[in-house]
Amino acid sequence: MSKISVIVPVYNGEKYIRETFDCLISQTHKDIEAVVVNDGSSDGTQKIIDEYAGKYDFFVPVWQENSGVSSARNNGLDHATGDFVLFLDGDDVLTPGSLEAFDRVLNETGSDAAIGRLQSFGAAREVYNEYADRLAGMKNIDIFDKNLLWNFLVGNKCYRRETLLNSGVRFPLLRYSEEGAFFFEFIMTGVKLTGTPDACMRYRRHSVEDESVSQSISFELFDDFTKSLARVYAASEKALKKSGLSAGESEDYLQEVLYKTDFILLLQFYTLIRRADDKTVKAMGEEHARLYGLMNEEKRRAVRGLYRNLGEPVFDKRELAAHPEVSVVFRGRELTDEFVYSLYRQRMPAFELILRSSAAENSKAVDEVRENGNLIMIDDKGFSSAAARSAKGRYILNISKPRYLDPRLLGLLLQINKVPPKVKKIFFRPLSRAAELLLKVKG
Repeated sequence: MSKISVIVPVYNGEKYIRETFDCLISQTHKDIEAVVVNDGSSDGTQKIIDEYAGKYDFFVPVWQENSGVSSARNNGLDHATGDFVLFLDGDDVLTPGSLEAFDRVLNETGSDAAIGRLQSFGAAREVYNEYADRLAGMKNIDIFDKNLLWNFLVGNKCYRRETLLNSGVRFPLLRYSEEGAFFFEFIMTGVKLTGTPDACMRYRRHSVEDESVSQSISFELFDDFTKSLARVYAASEKALKKSGLSAGESEDYLQEVLYKTDFILLLQFYTLIRRADDKTVKAMGEEHARLYGLMNEEKRRAVRGLYRNLGEPVFDKRELAAHPEVSVVFRGRELTDEFVYSLYRQRMPAFELILRSSAAENSKAVDEVRENGNLIMIDDKGFSSAAARSAKGRYILNISKPRYLDPRLLGLLLQINKVPPKVKKIFFRPLSRAAELLLKVKG
């Protein structure tokens, strides 16, 4: 049995950190140390850390001034003493047998890193990541396996500490996709990788209200994202030149990196475009055009396939507001913030919301989305006819009672191609209810 250091960076994490600590206490593998790096929290996080450190001697508290998650992880690595090391964010958890499984497979295979399964939970449906599942089932993983490109998250991976230290690779001081940059700069040094299906990290998905990085958008975050993916590309390109793979094979792999980059841009940044400032929107449009220009026709077709549930990307919020695909008409008189937030989390951002002025009174959510330019408020008197005249969308979705809308709903409705457009317009509301039921069944 080898000692495993679990490095837990945490910043203002009092809401979830107990769950993370409890999952470490319940591990079947007992030779562990939990290096908990408090990144300058201002809430009750330190009190909770002190509580657990007082009860369990394997907790190693470390304090630093607020410097970001990458700095905290690097600091934790400097304090770690285990044979193996795993990075676990302070809102995620490991299943009880995970550390035991990592210990077993790393010792049996002599590998430098092992990859386990990955399951989302929280604001998203509970589902296993298909790419992590494929990797976890492999005894020997080629460093150029494309599945690795679709599994950036850090917590389902366990590293041989000596190899990691000797590589000189550390987390870059970036706030978006830094896990991917770290992982690829490490594996592209030519390490031995293995998988284990008996280890699993549960990754907490956050809602918009949680204001997590994954639900945020700013020029700084987008710039960090482009820098991280540029590092992935550069590390891959450098390793491919030494790999002995043919020029065609190398180019095929680099094309996948380009597609992965644009995939994140469209599905994680563009879907939040309504919350972005003009500088960020302009940068997104320029980067999308650059990536698309570098792709071959096969990858361009794959990108165009993403448009089916996005609508063709429009990197101008005013133009987007002027030409919505869907007009959502809320006909009720009592609005809920949950409904508004869920609508503005849609992965298809080309919509407008039309509602009664009285329904918007004292609504925190309405105040927050008002500046997006796609909110139309109409007086109660003559609302129905005025709403019909105001709606600019190709399709109109009438909603009478507020409810949570699955973030995939509008995108799924746009993908329904078997129904003729005229029929689809007429029956858009019942189609939406059927789509909601389908999404509930699929989870």
